Amino acid sequence: MSSDFWISTIKFSLSVLTGVLGILGVMNIFKSPSNKLTFWGKLAIWIIILSTLASFFIGYLDGKKSDEEQKELISSNKNLIREIEKSKHPIGDVSLMSWSELPDDDKEVINFKKDIEKYIAKTHGQSGDLFTFKKNKAISSNSSYKGSPLNYEVQVGSPYLSVKKFPILNSLLSTYSLGICIKADAIDPKKFYVVHGRFDTYDWCAFDMIPQENTLSYDVRTKKVNIITSIKYNKIFFSTNGRITSTIDLYGSQLFLVSSSGVDINKETLKALDIPDDQISKMLLVGSLKKNTYIRTVIMSFSNGQKINISGEYFKKYVSLQGGIFDYITLPKTDKEIEKLRSTF
Repeated sequence: MSSDFWISTIKFSLSVLTGVLGILGVMNIFKSPSNKLTFWGKLAIWIIILSTLASFFIGYLDGKKSDEEQKELISSNKNLIREIEKSKHPIGDVSLMSWSELPDDDKEVINFKKDIEKYIAKTHGQSGDLFTFKKNKAISSNSSYKGSPLNYEVQVGSPYLSVKKFPILNSLLSTYSLGICIKADAIDPKKFYVVHGRFDTYDWCAFDMIPQENTLSYDVRTKKVNIITSIKYNKIFFSTNGRITSTIDLYGSQLFLVSSSGVDINKETLKALDIPDDQISKMLLVGSLKKNTYIRTVIMSFSNGQKINISGEYFKKYVSLQGGIFDYITLPKTDKEIEKLRSTF
């Protein structure tokens, strides 16, 4: 039975006892003719003492109940205010821009660097077009490092990125994309997986089914090669269970960046699918390159104007037994702490 039932029972009993004592008092049976307490008088004193203690106890329980009710009211008001604030900051449109650093020891990356550095030596580091290919240009940046461009950028189709010489880089650039998944309550990354419509390990996801046009960038200062990816996610490909509806829900949540290309595929599995050996070799090389590619910076933008800028050093990479590759981070709960994650490059 609930505490309210017992409190009501004690209150009723005290009322009955008070009435009985009043009747007995009128009958004057508490004292004997010699002015000594009778049995009923002694009993009445014990009843008064117990009634007083019970009254104090009931008062304490009522006060505690009032405190709990007040706390529930405050909590309810806070939830209401939060829901109102969430409605002001819907996730809406979502876009992502990322810089992912390729490994220095990859053969094609090494050769790409050599070709770009030859061009830099040939042009004496002057700013301008690397080349013109149809309507696309791979250009050097207008910013400068020691009077020279900061970086040089090319895309698929560039003479500086021929398919014959750079088949793996071309394949990676043509398919590279990142999906965003969010879990309100952090989980063990080993348990993370994505199946559309099943929300065992995520509450909200957005994927880019058709990869955007990616850019390969050579950083003059660091001599690093990066993939620059810019994605505007189509709402058709959003998957959500309703727990994540606002940018406010992102605070304290777990963020996963899921690669949709270059998974670490098992060779025997590919052979069982009757895929030609040359294609298998290419897929495995792309997978190896992707596995050793690390996020340098990610900027997520939302339709309410909010941006979240995260340096790659705060992400952790995980490669599942099934070959899936993703990076993850648990976001802080305040704007001040999130600002500390900002990339400075």
